[in-house]
Amino acid sequence: MIEFACPECRTGMTAGAAHAGLPSFCPACQSPVQIPGSAPRRPAPFHTSPHPATSGGRQGSGAVALTYGILSLFVPLFAPAALSWSNRALREDPTDGAAKAGNALGIIGTVLLVMAASAFFIWALWALSAATSPAPPPPPRMPATQPY
Repeated sequence: MIEFACPECRTGMTAGAAHAGLPSFCPACQSPVQIPGSAPRRPAPFHTSPHPATSGGRQGSGAVALTYGILSLFVPLFAPAALSWSNRALREDPTDGAAKAGNALGIIGTVLLVMAASAFFIWALWALSAATSPAPPPPPRMPATQPY
């Protein structure tokens, strides 16, 4: 355990050795505090790759976003998934081209989804009004004409 005091209000605090060197907040005055000690070193990953998409974190989330974006052009119900995955991938790597394309296709899919839902509701209202309206009266009969 590491014991230290807040530099602002001098409140005594303790932290585990695993938290050494990490930022925190004082529970009394809420000012930012650096826990004393050096930060623990993280072990090197077993497999390092020059490509950021496969070096750690969520692998291939930009590709998943792009896949959902393409699917949303044909089935607009996939558009929210494309937007969700692309936003997640862009938070991890703002330069991910596949995530950017998935985001754009997700937006297009969302527009298609809104248009399809609007068309369905307009059709449903039309069908409902046609089913509940009375039948039009038959056209008047033409009188038989007299031959000359």
